[in-house]
Amino acid sequence: MDSACCVCGDKENLTRHHLQPRATRPRGTHSPMTDLCGPCHTFAHRRWTNRELATLAPTAEALHDLVLAQMEQEKYQSPPEL
Repeated sequence: MDSACCVCGDKENLTRHHLQPRATRPRGTHSPMTDLCGPCHTFAHRRWTNRELATLAPTAEALHDLVLAQMEQEKYQSPPEL
């Protein structure tokens, strides 16, 4: 199965996003991760802190909904260019 951005479905420029940042989890534990393309990852981190993202979007599905809703609110039709 090919990986794709959990927000826009792009299969290029993928990065890994920690759904629970290191600062919010016990030392030595691992965080669930999801794939995001570079533009969606940048979009998310420019709008919310790691702690806010962990609270607002603890799952890939919640992250998808949060980022798309914000893009819609900001009138983006597709992820912004880097």
